[in-house]
Amino acid sequence: GHAHTIWWIIFNEPSECSTHPCTPGPDFGPGRAAVFFGTGVIAAAGGKGGVVNATIDTKAGGPPMGAVHAAGPEPGLTAGNGFRAEVHLLMIEHGVPKTGFPNVPGNWAFELSHPRPPGTADVRGALFLPMAPVEIED
Repeated sequence: GHAHTIWWIIFNEPSECSTHPCTPGPDFGPGRAAVFFGTGVIAAAGGKGGVVNATIDTKAGGPPMGAVHAAGPEPGLTAGNGFRAEVHLLMIEHGVPKTGFPNVPGNWAFELSHPRPPGTADVRGALFLPMAPVEIED
């Protein structure tokens, strides 16, 4: 019954980050990051598991179609920078929300649509480091 949110962060300039890999929060500005809300989900009650499918489709030059651009100095992936960008996919646990007014921290609607500050929640993720494109010889 815990709420979770899915987020992805694109660091357009990971070479400018203070740490490698980049650190969400402190490196948003230097890494020219864009932060997107993927979805909010509720886990199965009683710890019985479940599956969440989230697809990320980011075109250069702007946010993915229908994506909520949550934060960051950049609107999306810098054009021509796909192999040099660093992408973080995060799942943040929000605990079991309370009922009540929908736009107040601690309630279902709020917890399913807002991030939590770094270090205050159970965060799991995947990291996709920048890579040089591979040239194929004929």
